[in-house]
Amino acid sequence: MDKSVSFARKICFSSFQECINLLSNEYEDRFTQKPLSFYMDRSYSGRYDCARFALRVAAVLFTIFIIVCVAVGVTLIFTQKPVDLTSGLLSRGDSSSSSSSDSFFAPPKTTPLILGSRKKFPSNYRKFGISDLFSSTPIGKLHYFYAWTPDGSGLVHQNIDGIGETETLSIITTDSSEERKFIDAKQFPSGFNGEKIKFSPSGKYAALSRQVMQGFRHSKDCIYRIARVANGKLVDFVQVGPTGNGTEILQEFSWNTSPESDSFAFVSGNTLFYQEKPEFVGKAKQLSQNGSDDVRYGISDWLYEEDVIAKSTAHWWSPNGKFLSYIKFDDSEVNKVWIKKYRSKQYPDYISIPYPKAGVVDQPKVKLYLWNRETAQRVVISPPEELNNQSYYIFSVSWLRATDEREEKLLTVWANRRQTHLYFTVCDERDCVMAYEQSFSIGTRRLWATPLDFENLPSSKNGFFAILPVPYSDGNIYNHVAHINIEKDGLGRVSATHGGPYDVQSITGYDPENDVITYTGMGGGIASSRFYRINRASSKEGAIHCLSCALSNCESTMISVSPLGSRAFVLCREPFKDSRLFFMDIANPHNAKRLRGTEESTSSLTFDPPTVTHETIRLPSGVDAHVGLMMPPRLDPNQKYPLLLDVYGGPSTYMNIMETPWDFLIYLCSTQQMIIAYVDGRGSSNRGWNLKEPVYEALGVYETQDQLDAIKEILKRNDFIDKNAVTTLGWSYGGFLSSHIASLDGGETIKCAVAVAPVADFTLYGMS
Repeated sequence: MDKSVSFARKICFSSFQECINLLSNEYEDRFTQKPLSFYMDRSYSGRYDCARFALRVAAVLFTIFIIVCVAVGVTLIFTQKPVDLTSGLLSRGDSSSSSSSDSFFAPPKTTPLILGSRKKFPSNYRKFGISDLFSSTPIGKLHYFYAWTPDGSGLVHQNIDGIGETETLSIITTDSSEERKFIDAKQFPSGFNGEKIKFSPSGKYAALSRQVMQGFRHSKDCIYRIARVANGKLVDFVQVGPTGNGTEILQEFSWNTSPESDSFAFVSGNTLFYQEKPEFVGKAKQLSQNGSDDVRYGISDWLYEEDVIAKSTAHWWSPNGKFLSYIKFDDSEVNKVWIKKYRSKQYPDYISIPYPKAGVVDQPKVKLYLWNRETAQRVVISPPEELNNQSYYIFSVSWLRATDEREEKLLTVWANRRQTHLYFTVCDERDCVMAYEQSFSIGTRRLWATPLDFENLPSSKNGFFAILPVPYSDGNIYNHVAHINIEKDGLGRVSATHGGPYDVQSITGYDPENDVITYTGMGGGIASSRFYRINRASSKEGAIHCLSCALSNCESTMISVSPLGSRAFVLCREPFKDSRLFFMDIANPHNAKRLRGTEESTSSLTFDPPTVTHETIRLPSGVDAHVGLMMPPRLDPNQKYPLLLDVYGGPSTYMNIMETPWDFLIYLCSTQQMIIAYVDGRGSSNRGWNLKEPVYEALGVYETQDQLDAIKEILKRNDFIDKNAVTTLGWSYGGFLSSHIASLDGGETIKCAVAVAPVADFTLYGMS
């Protein structure tokens, strides 16, 4: 089933996001909980520019056509009589119906609803119209382009011109907050504009890329150049690739993490390479066997990139740069689907994608390798014995830093195919130890593990941190921060857990010197996402402090913590307002500084913003649903307004969030005077197993009931909503729920349902 990692309106600090995403992807991408990405993509290629531009224009025009059709369809539906799903008019075999065609297509017996009669705009009303919907101008200031320097001692600020191109790169020192010009964009080679510039840990080199072709959702084929950095200038550009001829396509590039080495790894032709220095052009060493369309080394296959690790990179340097770990993906026995792609040729190419569907036996075969840079020795890291002779996944790969008590160790999280049992192994070149196991059957309760919960596993002096399910005093089970202490026998034991009556959303950073960990969670209630600190995190005595609470109107945050875990960017979001970006010392949050150019303002809006509210509604099932309403500006309680339920409802997702909604829904609310509703009931995330567990092996049952019950309660509470003009709109899993809601209701409350690309049969979808 299609899921995303990045919503087109999502704020990214050091990424330079493509201004126009396909709205079909944009809609669904809003619902997944993914971490903040730092290097996103908008590059240009020389000989493919014309073809790619034409394809983009065609894609955008096609998307505009689809969105207009949906808008017109929703509007037309509101002008017609609600469908009576029990009338039998659609059954030609009904003996009571007339045999004439006029009778079969009989007009409605009630007065049709005229949407236009509701559009009584107040004086001086500024609408968000069609031209605003398709404008490239963002709603408010959302993008601030900052990134940490490799050592975390400063910030790299990308200054953007009016058309989204890089003008300069500046350095901001974290101590003085002074900004100085670093690199001018005029130094970039033709076609390279610094969007994905990657500085080596030593700061001596910079790698620039130019995108040639899109791979899967996250992967991209690029051409790379490396330059030496000298006195704020890029000099001595060299080519990168197996032969270094300047035209070779690279799928991945990563600097060695050691500041004492300027070596790097890259993937080309699904094969992993290593190069000792940038100047050694054409002398890259092949680390893996030859890759192919079915066998990939160091880069994710489709399943892992889409549903497991949610990124294309599948190789990891150790902290001191001595080791490189990578995964081999063998899709030789995986069934494939064929996709037609139009590129630069007159006729399309047919691309095969390994696509394991639900219930299919053959999954990608994965093998984990560990390579020693100093000895050039390579060993295979075997999965736990418990996973022998069965399908399994590698959820995450990370490193435990070297300490006085241990050398660097490879930490791997393995999962059975049902994702109900996890195995944490700690390995080196000599052996592996099963350090910890986590079952997702706790007492009589059952759930599944989510791969992205294990993306960040910070290493402590005596072990590591992870997000694990923990029974709480209120009877619920929440995702909390847990510290696993590695004993002398190599076995891990939970030494501390931290959290409250809410799910921890993500671990954002760790300061090993002070034993301070940071995370985000919905501790502020409905639609919130707060930033927290835990002192003495590896012990039970650790205390939790809310860091974002030190900032005014900052209940919804996006966070980027420095590599050493002592400082952070804090982005504060509010609907229809400019986002505000703060630089925070984690030990002293009250001294946070707002970065220049991120002041709060609503003056940039060219329309009257709708009103957004959030509340909790007790449903007949006893569940407290989180409900959000977006209402037309200056709503007149004496008028009647149609209601549209924007539904997604996928497992472990949520709809209520304090940020500017999707442009299309703003248009419906502002111009078509519709009230938009969002409901988070059973199946949604952030509030523990009590809500997530009911949908386990029962998709579409409890989510459907809660959505419908919430709509009925909304209608009871708000007299200004027209009870004869209620509809649902959903995309993908939301389309599946939209259809089920209409079917369950039978036309009593829901008068129409819009299902865009709905899930019709789960066996037809790629399933992990």
